[in-house]
Formats: sequence, structure tokens, C-alpha cells
Amino acid sequence: MTSHGAHDLTVHLLAAAPNRSYLEAHGFGLDRFIAAPLRIEAGLAVAPERAGHGIEFDWKALDAVRAS
Repeated sequence: MTSHGAHDLTVHLLAAAPNRSYLEAHGFGLDRFIAAPLRIEAGLAVAPERAGHGIEFDWKALDAVRAS
């Protein structure tokens, strides 16, 4: 099993899957809207231990680009 996109979400799924292969991580610039973006250490993604999908939005950053 592998992933495609939304690496902040799929890292949890892959961490739980015994037949995982790799996590596709790419920069779309969305990290600036996430309070604690995905950490990669020594080439390996670190799945956060937060509940649910693990993403907490940075609402201040999102408000700054809100369309009126």
C-alpha cells in the first residue's frame, strides 16, 4: 500500500498498515496553513500522535487569505 497526495492525512493510514511501502510527500505550500505540518526525520515521515486525522489548521494563516 502506498499513498498519493494529502500526506498529512495518509501518514496515519500508512503507519497502521503492515503492507505499507512509501509515503509520497510533496510541497504544495499548504504546510503554512497547518499548525504542525508533517515532520520528516532522516528521510522518514513521523506520524503525529494526535487523535483523528491529526491535522490542526492554523486559522490565523487561513484568515489572512480569506476571500471577502
